[in-house]
Amino acid sequence: MTLVAEYLRISREDRLRPSLSPDRQHVTNVAYCQREGLGELSTYEDRNESGTDESRPDWRRLLADIRNSCVSVVVAYDQDRLFRDTEEAGKFRKLCMRYGVTLHLAMGIGRVDWRNTSHMYLFHFKSVGDAMYSLEVSNKTLDEMRKKAARGEKLGGSVPYGYDVVMRGDTKLLVRNEEEQRVVSRVVALHKCGLSYSAIQRTLCEEGHRSKTGLSRFEIKTLQRIVRKASET
Repeated sequence: MTLVAEYLRISREDRLRPSLSPDRQHVTNVAYCQREGLGELSTYEDRNESGTDESRPDWRRLLADIRNSCVSVVVAYDQDRLFRDTEEAGKFRKLCMRYGVTLHLAMGIGRVDWRNTSHMYLFHFKSVGDAMYSLEVSNKTLDEMRKKAARGEKLGGSVPYGYDVVMRGDTKLLVRNEEEQRVVSRVVALHKCGLSYSAIQRTLCEEGHRSKTGLSRFEIKTLQRIVRKASET
């Protein structure tokens, strides 16, 4: 059985853009399909997923259904909902051509003709532009994280072992926990002596040291992070 599939995607960064909400994408896609007589849609949707991530659950499901000849038409709000990576765009184009799948971009050029030179130029040009936009956003995010780290501000996630969080106004700052820092030095020293992480774990337990949550047994991944961070400084 073949069907018309719509693919919806929104990333964490896109959540502040109402025009890219999954509901808005779906309404636009439905109106386009009605206008073009494409029939009823089957929806594939990934939320909080980057267009550069090939492992998106419903994206992988859509590709699998194309390979299984369950999809004959793919509809998307625009090309950047499908991918923001030139390599992934190329692989998708080849997959569609191999299985006779047509692509429709509701807010783009409409039906993409895989054998039309002008369409292929636009498809490639848009892929490059989307990839560059994604890279720019990533670089800005990384730059901001580096600035926050340089100011000693907490970046989010769990508090690393060896530090505590204190509030300075509305800002969370990381400060050294001297007692935990002594344990950090002990972990690094044991690792340099050639002990495995399991052996370090046992040694810390025998010496009576406690984890951040008060447990007598440190998680291996915590010990790995301690050693990795020490090697970076």
